Amino acid sequence: MIRLYQRFLRQRFFNRILLTYTLILVATLVFLTVVILDGLDAQTRADMELQNARLVEALRGSFMLKDREARQILQQLYLNPVQYTGIFQLLETDRITIDDEYLRNKKLVDNFLASAVSLDMDITEALIYNKRAGTFYLASRDILLDVDSFRETNATVLRTMDDMFYGPVITPAYRQRYVGGITRTLFTIALNIRGSQDSKKFNESVGVLFLNFAVSRVGQAATSLSDGYEGRLLAVNREGRVLYDSTDQLYEGVFPYMDILRNPAPVATLDRPVLLSTLPYDKLGLHVAGFLPMEAVSRSTVPTRRIVLLLAFACMVVALLSFTWSIRFFSRRVRVINDAIRKLREGDLTQRIPTQDENDEISVIAGNFNDMCDRLQGYINRVYLAELMQKDAVIAALQSQINPHFLYNTLEIIRMEALQSGSVQVGRMIEHLSKLFRSSINTSRIVSLEEELDTCRNYMDLYNIRARGKVDLDIRIPPELGGLGVVKHVLQPILENAVVHGFRKDSCDCVVTIRGERTGQPASQPPEPAQSSLPGQWTEERLVLTVHDNGEGIAPERLSQLRMDMARREEVPAASPDSVTGRIGLLNVDRRLKLLFGPDCGLDIDRDKDGGTTVRIVLPAIPVREMEAYVQRDSR
Repeated sequence: MIRLYQRFLRQRFFNRILLTYTLILVATLVFLTVVILDGLDAQTRADMELQNARLVEALRGSFMLKDREARQILQQLYLNPVQYTGIFQLLETDRITIDDEYLRNKKLVDNFLASAVSLDMDITEALIYNKRAGTFYLASRDILLDVDSFRETNATVLRTMDDMFYGPVITPAYRQRYVGGITRTLFTIALNIRGSQDSKKFNESVGVLFLNFAVSRVGQAATSLSDGYEGRLLAVNREGRVLYDSTDQLYEGVFPYMDILRNPAPVATLDRPVLLSTLPYDKLGLHVAGFLPMEAVSRSTVPTRRIVLLLAFACMVVALLSFTWSIRFFSRRVRVINDAIRKLREGDLTQRIPTQDENDEISVIAGNFNDMCDRLQGYINRVYLAELMQKDAVIAALQSQINPHFLYNTLEIIRMEALQSGSVQVGRMIEHLSKLFRSSINTSRIVSLEEELDTCRNYMDLYNIRARGKVDLDIRIPPELGGLGVVKHVLQPILENAVVHGFRKDSCDCVVTIRGERTGQPASQPPEPAQSSLPGQWTEERLVLTVHDNGEGIAPERLSQLRMDMARREEVPAASPDSVTGRIGLLNVDRRLKLLFGPDCGLDIDRDKDGGTTVRIVLPAIPVREMEAYVQRDSR
């Protein structure tokens, strides 16, 4: 993550802006998705509650219809007293005599019961019970009812049908046996039959009308509306006995959550959380309820939720792809500008940024950059080339200050030696002097470190011939550094200054030590010399040379003055009466290095605590050819 941040965001303003707006867009999409899903859940729950309520209302309507049908069938006896007089006569007779009148009356009963069964397809049997005779009259729809089994099953209902009973009684669902061993699940509505209005038995119950309803058919009216309904429809009486159960699990049992039906809430907890819808039907003492599991509500929203999430995900992917494309587009345009600025900083004034048809800020920046390059190149043509030529003249003048001074001293030594000694010594001195002349007349500004060390050795040999071997030269430089490039005469003036000014005339055991080391890290891929700027800007490697003498050390005030002169970065003056102090040689070397390689290179002078002086020389650690290519390019 840190690398991605460093690469794509930390230094890329447009990327941060685009990322911010993308995150805002994604956050908005997430928020809208959450709102939509919450609304979907709420709407789905409302729809499920409405469906649950409609199914409960439909099931309650079924029982209301059965109750109304039962009452209407019974009312037929009293609305047509002339037609059904024989039925009352049959029910009000204590003893049954099978004669013509009995047969006529029984036929009336059979017809009445048959018409009751035909009234509703849900009625499986219609029965009339003669309380006085203890006999049943039966009409069945299809299969024959086992009357003894029916009597046994409804014994409790028969006992409760007394003379003071006016309303109907509905039984819980039960398993009823038929002839042939067939069973059905039924519930029964029972109504008292009082005597005829013209008889003394009007205020007495002379019989009971039983209407048996098939439970499976009663629920069809509700379940026909429950396409995909995963809940449970239930009808129970006041005691919790079940009349109808859409799952067929609680028949002939007791519903264990009657308190919930008596005090209903929109969401109830049975064996699991459910949506609850309940309606009472007081005429029959019923509670009709629908239980819809909450997981069914959640499950019903899964397809829609998947579509919403898929659309949200697709929108997020489009947003991220747009973000990525925008980053690539804007980053490419900004990268072109950055690359052009970098190459301009490295000295390539030919860089121009291709401008596009857009008139946005980036195009304006590119146009301004191109205009700046044009003006800068014109300025360089007028001023910078002249300054380069002036720098060449300064460097040549600085070098010319060293050669006459050195040659003058050498010739003086030869003259004095020729007067005092024989020709052998003179020959040796002339040999060394010829090598120094050969080095001096070499027009190349850059030599290898090994060549510069040879010059130092020749100088010390000449000096020791005069000084009788007074000074030892100790060179401690690794051989692998010999091929590195240095500016010609960068060590000899420092060595001369140490020999001439670092030791007293009576000093002994005089040693000048030259050390060298390579420091820093090399560049991973150094550019071509013709395309590079200062070597110090494209490599961190440095060649550090130190010249140390064990003499009396430079005076503090002289050291302070030298440091001030080097810090001013002004032109080195021509020879003056103070030149014998060695300042011109040191300042010359420092000035040349800074002119060629920048302020990071040059000299550093310090006085040792125990005596002696150390001069530290810093140059780029690059081969001779690369340094020559750089110096030649920079001098053009």
